[in-house]
Amino acid sequence: MSEAGADPEAPEAGTPDVRTAIRLGWAVAELRGRCWPDGPRPTTASLPVHPEHTLPLRSQRRDDAARLSAVRTLVSLAGELQIPVDDADESLADGRPWPEMSTYVFDLDARIQDSLTTRSETAANAYLLARGLAECYWGLGPESEWRFRKEDTGVSLRFLFGQDRRRELTRMLGRLESGQMHPLSASAISGSIEAWGKVADDPVWSSAPTLRDDLYEQVRRWYQLLLLRQDPTTLVKPYARLSSPHGFRRALRLYRPQFLMGFAAVTLIALFFVVRDQFGGGWIPSLVGFLGVSGVALTGVLARAKNTAERLATRLRQDAYTDLVAVAVASVPAYPGADGSSRSSARDTANRIEDAVRQRSLTTSTPPPDA
Repeated sequence: MSEAGADPEAPEAGTPDVRTAIRLGWAVAELRGRCWPDGPRPTTASLPVHPEHTLPLRSQRRDDAARLSAVRTLVSLAGELQIPVDDADESLADGRPWPEMSTYVFDLDARIQDSLTTRSETAANAYLLARGLAECYWGLGPESEWRFRKEDTGVSLRFLFGQDRRRELTRMLGRLESGQMHPLSASAISGSIEAWGKVADDPVWSSAPTLRDDLYEQVRRWYQLLLLRQDPTTLVKPYARLSSPHGFRRALRLYRPQFLMGFAAVTLIALFFVVRDQFGGGWIPSLVGFLGVSGVALTGVLARAKNTAERLATRLRQDAYTDLVAVAVASVPAYPGADGSSRSSARDTANRIEDAVRQRSLTTSTPPPDA
């Protein structure tokens, strides 16, 4: 029995904390990218010259300061998880050859994975998820190194957003225990991963001049959702809506029997009055009227009997809203418009993003139907 006042989400003694494992995974990927001479360098806003010692925001810190902070963060988080990294400061010191530093980070990552896996699969999954998401930016190399002997390299966009990695990242998102993120975040992140998969597979799209800046913004959004647990709906712009009629088509397919039966019933009832005026009494008007009334009754029976359709409608609304959130979370370069206009490019990009996020294999959990 837990003590009074104890945190119900706190890990048991000796069990690695999942939140700390998430932060450590992100720190490892970022630290490796900052130490890598050919690694990505985020565009930072310059500080004014006067006065001196203006306090910077995190995004305004110099590369050397950000790198030193990453080392200290790694050491602190690893210590909290009881993973010894006493040699980190020396092994990752400024000026050390990159092959030595990359070997150290490689061995350190293996040590962390082994330590977490033996104690908690949940924490190990959280560590790998955060590291994998952060690597999508911090592991991206120069475009000249994306291909080697006609094959994609480990620093290419196609590798980082390849089918295997997208599938595995989505699986790890689904395995993350409840309460670690907003309920919509996992599906939204999965959708944006699929959007970047489309970017990586398209030579025109992946050559966009703003690709690295957009990818950095994408990774920052993942950081906000995964590490800071931001509500993803706050990223949806006011009055935003999906541009594709996909949801309307799904609704038509879902309620097709009711629509068809209702239309047939109305048609038969209208025909009843036409036939009655033309033929007067007799069996033909009666038959038409009977069929029309029967159609109305059958439509009502179908509407009342289809509890499953109501649940599907709930799922439809939920999926449509998740699509809207996933589109808002995605930050991808604008696709060149067919006619070169910015409006055409924006419309084409929006359609491509919406199509991509719908291909995600992870969906928001839905409560079971009432008995």
